[in-house]
Order: sequence, then C-alpha cells, then structure tokens
Amino acid sequence: MKKVHSILILFLFFSLCVQAQNAKKYTCFEISGLRTTIIQSPDEFKIEEKTSVELKREVHGDTLSISIIDERGQFPKGDIIIHTDSIKYLSISESVSVCPDTIHVDSLNLKLELASRGELKISANCLKVEVNTCSRLAVEGKANLLDSNINSIGFLDAKHLISQQAKVRSVEYGTLLYNAKETLYKDVDDKSKLSNSYSQEE
Repeated sequence: MKKVHSILILFLFFSLCVQAQNAKKYTCFEISGLRTTIIQSPDEFKIEEKTSVELKREVHGDTLSISIIDERGQFPKGDIIIHTDSIKYLSISESVSVCPDTIHVDSLNLKLELASRGELKISANCLKVEVNTCSRLAVEGKANLLDSNINSIGFLDAKHLISQQAKVRSVEYGTLLYNAKETLYKDVDDKSKLSNSYSQEE
C-alpha cells in the first residue's frame, strides 16, 4: 500500500511539473518559417498553432524558440498566434510577423533575418530594431528612443513612428526611413540610404 501511495505521489508531482512548464509565460521568442501574429492580451498567455507541418519547440533560458522541421519549399508554412500581456524580444527568420493592434511595452528588441517581413504598431519607451538580409519592416506609433541597425539590403520604414530620439545605422545597401526629433547617433555608408522625415509641425 505504501508503494502504491509513493507512486501516486510521484505521478502527481510529475503532472504538476508538466503543467507548470506549459503554463510558463514567455516574453522572448525566436520564430522560424511561420507567419506570426502578436496579440497583446492582459493577464493571458496562449500560443495557437495553425499549421499542418511539424514544429520544433526549444527553450533557451527565457526564450521560447519555435521552428519548422522541414525547411524545404516556400515560407511561411503556417501560422502561430501569440497572446501575451508582455513581450520583450522577438526574432523572426524566413517569417512574416504582424501586430494588428498597437502593443504597449516599456522596451522591445525586434530582429528580422533571411527575407522576413514585418508590420508593427507600437507605443514604447525604447524600440530596438535590427533588419538584415533582404528583410523589410514597417513600424508606426510612438517611441521615446528608436535604436535601429539596418544592413544587407534590409529595409526599415519608420516614417510613421514618432520618436523623440534615435540612434540609426544603415550599411551594406540598407534603407532606413525614420521620424525623430533628435538623432543621437548616425552611421551610413555610401551604398545605403538614411532619411529623417521629422517636421516641427508634428
């Protein structure tokens, strides 16, 4: 009887551990090969997967990585919808990312690679953006600081992101269009484009 009781206790402990792992709220994500929609939902964390392909999930520290196993063919190969009350980091590769509604955060680090596409509506204290390898990102909203690094034919359209301050870098055929009252740092090579559309009327 004691043996059965011990087994039941161990099973219950294991079940609680699994439930705790599934219920963990992640604020950092790495997505590969999928169309990703971010929906800010107060007091809720949920990931919906709408794809017929097999996915691989990994956890690296506080970062949840979701990628497709079969990398052949065209991308994206399915959809995931992330419902979360907070997001701090999002990296997408061979993917599309959209935020249909404005997300409100203190700080967000966003990275696009390998011909990814993104659309973002945001209100933030600090937005850090890196756009690489033929990726494109359009951003609108407000930020106290825009910190952006564009390279390898990356394209950032932040004309409709009203920023108080900006740190901007565009190299290796990058294009960076921004709208900031004050530019704290600027680096552009002769192969790239950098343009500030700030107007005193705004």
